Amino acid sequence: PFNPPVRAVFNSHPELPDAVRFQDLDTRRLVLLQEALEDALDDAIDAFRPDVVHVHHASVLAWAAQRRCSAKGVPYLVTAHGTDLLTAEADARFVAPTLAALSKAELVTVVSDHTRRRLLQVLGLTIPDSRIATIPGAVDPERFSATGPVDLAASRLRRPDSKVVLFCGRLSRLKGCEQLVDAARDIDAEVFVLGDGPERAALMRRAGDNDRVHFVGYVREPLLQQFYRRADVQVVPSVSDEAFGLVCVEAMASGTPVVAAAVGGIPEIVVDGDCGLLVEPGSAAAIAAAVNHLLARPDLRRRMGRRARRLVEERFTWDVIAGTFTRALEQF
Repeated sequence: PFNPPVRAVFNSHPELPDAVRFQDLDTRRLVLLQEALEDALDDAIDAFRPDVVHVHHASVLAWAAQRRCSAKGVPYLVTAHGTDLLTAEADARFVAPTLAALSKAELVTVVSDHTRRRLLQVLGLTIPDSRIATIPGAVDPERFSATGPVDLAASRLRRPDSKVVLFCGRLSRLKGCEQLVDAARDIDAEVFVLGDGPERAALMRRAGDNDRVHFVGYVREPLLQQFYRRADVQVVPSVSDEAFGLVCVEAMASGTPVVAAAVGGIPEIVVDGDCGLLVEPGSAAAIAAAVNHLLARPDLRRRMGRRARRLVEERFTWDVIAGTFTRALEQF
């Protein structure tokens, strides 16, 4: 456990309302945070005597790892998740130290091939391809499952037999929820928006008098899992640079087909026509057409849901991902 002197995040988050975005930190606080991370890393290395240190996010913690792991002769690897690259793109202070840290790492992993391309583009990284591995995120298939209760989610419906279209994510412009809100006027279903963020008030105004759109706010387990299971379709309408798309995997693990924008790393998860449908980003009409296509075909939805669950079991469980990391670490 580590209590940082400055609580910083890449994006705002409802569970950390007082946190500051990394790019909004002045240089003094950024240095203060890096020094504290170096001290914490020193303590961890002394206490655990690790064979390797695994750093998440290509950012400040990676800077600390370069200095302290190198000084103590401990190899380290870094996983880039995508939001770290957005920060580096927005703030030049993050580029040079991140590039130096990744250049000294034994291995850099990325959550999608799309993130690999962004990493090279944003940082101008020149390390060999053999030192960059694509290892995606994952879910616990028991936590997100196709079977289980749905009573908590069902209690939020206006009618028990309603079709349910679900959005789950941060309410920012990049997530494209405004296109879903517009599409909802042409969808005969209840649309539930799970999440919070800076665009919530604007989205509620945009929905206007459409009482089929429900803004639930930020939800936790078990309501989250129940909504995934009860939904007929999950919509992921992102309009920009979705590094991976974990909500796609969570819905698919729950046996729910996905209608998603073909951006970022999403096409590496959602197989178009098999476990969901990919649509043009930024198009409310395309979202409405794809969702209505699935709502009108219950057999197709069930078939896609089964295929989605099977794909998660094959590629996106923590057991599978842990095995991939183990094989990578054994090469050190």
